[in-house]
This record gives sequence, structure tokens and C-alpha cells, in this order.
Amino acid sequence: MLKPNSSSRKLPIVTALLLLVTLIMAACGDATQTTAPAATTAAATTAAATAAATTAAAVTTAAGVTTAAGAATAAPGAANSAANPGMGVEPTVAPAGKTGGTLKYGLSSDPSGLDPQIHTGAAPAIIKTLVYDTLLRLAPDGKPLPWLATGWETTDPKNFTFKLRSGVKWHDGTDFTAEDVKFSFERIAKKETGATRLPDFANIETITVVDPTTVKIVLKQADSSFLAVVADVTSSIVSKKYVEGGGNLKNNMLGTGAFIFNSRESGVKIDIKKNPNFWLKGQPYLDAISFIMYPDDRARLSALQSGAVDFADYIPWRSYDELANNGTFTVYSKPATTSAIFVNTTKAPFDNVKLRQAVAAAVDPAAIAKAVFFGKAVPLTAGFLIPNTAYAEGQTMPYKFDVAKAKALVAESGYNGQEVELVTTSTYDFLQQTAEIVQSQLTAIGIKVKITSVDFTVFGQKFNKQEFNLLTSSFSAAIPDPNYMNQLFGKGSLYQNRTGYTDPKIEDLLAKGRATAVESERLSIYRELNILALTQLPIIPLVLREEGEAGAKYVKNYVRFTLGVDTNRTLMTTWLDK
Repeated sequence: MLKPNSSSRKLPIVTALLLLVTLIMAACGDATQTTAPAATTAAATTAAATAAATTAAAVTTAAGVTTAAGAATAAPGAANSAANPGMGVEPTVAPAGKTGGTLKYGLSSDPSGLDPQIHTGAAPAIIKTLVYDTLLRLAPDGKPLPWLATGWETTDPKNFTFKLRSGVKWHDGTDFTAEDVKFSFERIAKKETGATRLPDFANIETITVVDPTTVKIVLKQADSSFLAVVADVTSSIVSKKYVEGGGNLKNNMLGTGAFIFNSRESGVKIDIKKNPNFWLKGQPYLDAISFIMYPDDRARLSALQSGAVDFADYIPWRSYDELANNGTFTVYSKPATTSAIFVNTTKAPFDNVKLRQAVAAAVDPAAIAKAVFFGKAVPLTAGFLIPNTAYAEGQTMPYKFDVAKAKALVAESGYNGQEVELVTTSTYDFLQQTAEIVQSQLTAIGIKVKITSVDFTVFGQKFNKQEFNLLTSSFSAAIPDPNYMNQLFGKGSLYQNRTGYTDPKIEDLLAKGRATAVESERLSIYRELNILALTQLPIIPLVLREEGEAGAKYVKNYVRFTLGVDTNRTLMTTWLDK
């Protein structure tokens, strides 16, 4: 999502502008000849809005970075999009009016772990994205862009060669090399790591260190989504020396990113500070960010309104309009996340598909959109397919809200009246409120439901250990490719491990979807997979909700993008006008 690449050689302004125009034209021409799958996220629609919100004098492109002083910084490897098939279009970004200062950020949850390769929630991912780097990152159009890798070559969806950036340092001062990439990806592929991307990286056949700045990766099976996968924060590169030397990634952080982990007071705050040796010259603009924990929605909102923090995540939907109309704050919101019911299919009574289907028919998404999200959500119409993409066009759900049908399915299932546990968390009001509506609507069709509401840490533990019958949670397309569904349903994946549902047909469709780069074939495959998942229902999708942050007006240059795009990295170019 962000600003590109590096190098420090300064050019005269006139020369820089001429070079910039030439490279923009080249990049645009190459963008029409890509071989990778088309972007599959609604994030593409944000590019124009982003450009309109920034100044024409400051343009960040594949050619380089315009710094606050107006001097272009060349980006080696980034300009040659012909060598980077499928490369996205850089966003525009305004320069900082001033640099320095500490951003006080109200965070909704205290991270249960800091390992960047293990997903512990959207809130902790904000910090991880700023401390660690990935080989690539995603543009607002959902396509890959250079990051730690200055470029890539691929002859087919099984073979990828990455050219790495020279001169990058770990936060302990040691050199970043290809050995770190090899170590990181092999670590993700080990089951004992518990890495979120295990199913994707288990597909790697070989990783070869060609030289200190070149890595070649060969996959067992073709994967058209692989470039998007390596751009996700859970594919972050970690230091081989640090980990092998006993470094604890769960409790400490050592990356190559724009910010350095400074300190942590568990349950209170995490402080990160500017990396003065960051490879992308001129960034970040802030001296530091202090992430202050406010698990309670009302306390977090109050902290923002009182000035205790400058910025906050997970703004309550009921407060969007109030803040937006206040004149003191800016609300950043996009449709981004699916609220859903997760079902433990490994034990009675929901090992019976009829009862899962009964739940899907009994719960009214429209009621949840209105009561919980104050109209800032819409009932899903295309299930697990990414909204506003070709995959979702014309698709409809195979079931609808129908109480009579739900009661008939309960009878057909042979449900014996046993009480079922619906787990939720008191940390996020919207999950608890959703659970209460679900409880009421399931009671109406004869299913006895007990709600267990716990704090977010315990909630995560119960989710991971399958200590639930039903559970209210969320998911989103972490990558802007329909193969994000591998995380939902692929054997051994993040959510499949939690629902316990396995299906050879789904595994086959996931493999076929990854293996082809032909868009028409992928459409057919993923639509079939979607209908199968919506019939078997290990996860019951409910509504697509807006997700939003808010900040004081003096917080500048923050931009929220939609599904699967690196919104968090815009904090690198955020600055304080005060």
C-alpha cells in the first residue's frame, strides 16, 4: 500500500521531474501487459480518491519517492515493471508539512503475541506492519509492489526469483540478506511455528539463496496468488541470527521496518520509535508512536474526544456520524470485514450439516446490520467471494432468512434440545451484541443457547482450542485474491483448524484455483467453491461491515484502503500538524 523504494542519490528538481514523468509513462504501459491475475479487491476504487486527497506536487510512484523537501529519491528495481509482472500502481501521497512528534494511538486490544508470522488480531497487526517488512507490499489496486525485494521475475506460477534490496539493516545493526528470507519462509512452513501462512508456504519445494541479494523459490504446485501471499504481514521477514540466537519473537520485536520496538507495558501500552537507518530515506515522518490500550469502546472513544490520544482504531459505528460532523476529527472508514458465526463441526450437535443450515436460515443479517452496526454494514449477497469484484458479480446466497425453513431443518437434524455454547468477547461490543441477537433468533427456532463472554485473550484461546459450539468473530480477505479462502477452509489453515471442517472437494478446488492464472477459469472454480462452502457452512457469513479509525484533524496523511491492502503502512507517512 505504500510508498516505495529506496536509495539516497538526490537529483536536481527539473531532472527528477523529467525522469519521473518518463517512468510513470513506462509503468502505465507495462501495467496493461501483466500476466498475473487481475486485482480482485475493491481497493482499486480508492486510488482516485487517494489522489484527490493529496497534493499534485508530491507524487510517490514506482520511479521513486518525493520527499518533504521535494527531492526525488530513486527506487532501484521498482521502475522496471517489465521485470515485475503484475506490478501495481503506486499511490500518491502528500509530503509532510513537518516531521517529528509522537502519535498517541488508542488501540483496541493488547497483543497476545508479537510474532509477525502468527496472526493475533487486526489491532496487533498494525504494530507488526511498522516494525517488520515483507518482500512485497500491496498497492491500492491490490497488485504487488516492491518492498524488501526491489523486483521479481516469474516464468510461471511455480517459479519466482526475488532481487533483494542492498544495504538494509536489522534494528540491531546487522545486515539483511537472502539467508534471512530463506530462514523466514522455512520457519513459516514448519508446523511447530504455528504460522498463519503454513498452508501457503508448505507448498514451497525449494528455496535457493543464489547470492546475498537474490532468492529463488520453486513451488510444488502452481500458485497464482503467491505474490500477494508474500506481501501479507504474516509473511514478514525475521532475522535468522536473532531467532537462532534465542530471540523470543512472541515477547520482543526485531525487524527492518520504519519503526523500532522500544518498550512494552503489558495491558497498558507499546512504544515504537523512528528507525533512523530505515532503508526508505525520508521516512517515517513521526519520531514515535505510542499504542495505548483501551479495550473498552467507550473508553477508547472518550480518550480520543478528550485528547488523551490523537488517533484510535475500531471506532464504534454509532459514533461515526457524530465524529465526522464534529469538525475536530476525521473518520476513515471502508467496507472491509465480514462478521460471521464460526461453527465447531467436530462435535455434536453441529457436526450435523442440517443444524448448521438451520442456524444460517434462522439468523437475520439485516437485523444485525441495523442494530449492531447502525447501518454501516450490509447483508452479504455473495458469501465468501470478495465484494465488488468480478468473482462476486451476479452471485447470490443459496439460502436466506427463513424461520419456517430453519425450524424444518432443526427437525430434520434430529437435534435433541441440548444446550449449546456461543462464545463471544466483552472486549468488542459488536461481537457481543451480535451474539445476543443470534441467541434470540436461535431460541425462536428451538435451539438452546448459552452465551459465554470473555476478554479478548481468553476468547482467542477458546477459539484456538475449539472450546465452543458457536462463536461470533470476523474475517477479511487478507490478500486481494480469492485464494484468501485457503485461510478459511484449507486443511491446516488458520480458521480450518478452529472449525475442524475438512472436505476433499474443497481442497481440490483450492488447489485448482491456485494453479491457474486464467481469470475465466478461476471465476468458475472459486464460485463453485463458494457455493460448496455456503452449503456446508463451517463458517456462516452475516454482514460486510465498514471498519474505521478516527483521528484529530491535525493528524495528516493517513489513508484507509479496503480489503487486503496495507493500510497500516500509511502511518509511515502520517505527520502531526501541531
